[in-house]
Amino acid sequence: MLNEFLAAIEANPKIYKDKLHIKDKYSFGPPYAVLNLSKLDYRYFRLLLKINQADLNEFLNKISQHSNVNWVFEIVGWGNVALGFLVSDNTEISEINESIRREISDFGEIIYQSELTYLLGFGSRPLHKVCHQKLIIDSRIAKENITVEEFELLKQLSLNASLSPEEYASILNTTSEEILKLSSDLERRGIIVGYQARVKYPHKYFKIFLDTTGRSKSDIDKLIQSLWNDNGCIYIERANGKYDLGFEIITKRKSDIQKYLKKIKDFKVIEFKQNLYTNLLPVSKYLDINELFSIFKKEKK
Repeated sequence: MLNEFLAAIEANPKIYKDKLHIKDKYSFGPPYAVLNLSKLDYRYFRLLLKINQADLNEFLNKISQHSNVNWVFEIVGWGNVALGFLVSDNTEISEINESIRREISDFGEIIYQSELTYLLGFGSRPLHKVCHQKLIIDSRIAKENITVEEFELLKQLSLNASLSPEEYASILNTTSEEILKLSSDLERRGIIVGYQARVKYPHKYFKIFLDTTGRSKSDIDKLIQSLWNDNGCIYIERANGKYDLGFEIITKRKSDIQKYLKKIKDFKVIEFKQNLYTNLLPVSKYLDINELFSIFKKEKK
């Protein structure tokens, strides 16, 4: 799969500008490996925050430097910042709620928080009209044991999947043959579930949170199936908490999402305005919320 992806880079220079140094209005940053985080024993936690405008830039700068943060988006519609990060267990999740509310009180508030139990991605199909499903989270999946060498390669591929096997071999002090062997094994085991470009979509990027209370399983299955078949949909997710079903979609108009909201009594919509930071495989799984926000508060004084 890695060899095929590298060949695709050479064949599609307009998509992968960083490899061939070709400017393209839809691309930013190098392509990357998409990982099944459940098989790596990661649990995916997300927050929507409303940060005081005067503190927003400083907050974004500090939060982006933490090694456990997966992504940071500027948003509108329900808060102004969205964060994704990894946690280790139920105790930590419950502690996060209390500690963040306490530490963030001087410069903002938590709007929403939840843990994803299922996340399915469809790549950049709004641009390419090709659907490659990638299972990123499934809480029912058992973890896989991986070696240090495999993990080091995963870190490299999650940052930049466009280097040659020889270049990865040089970085990791091994051979190109070993790189191909490791990547093939990680793909075969479903730890690497695919590769995709980083793209800026030409239309609006929305995330919708749905409370499916009162809807039958048949209704929900039909809704998910319609999203599955929509070339604008790039993620479908399930989560713990009130808003238990969500999806992300690229569309020209906000009104285009109304067809998915029929009979839904409670839902929230946010628009992603800017991807401010992405680190798809943080080095450490442990997130010390008290330390993170305390540092921010000290530097404000």
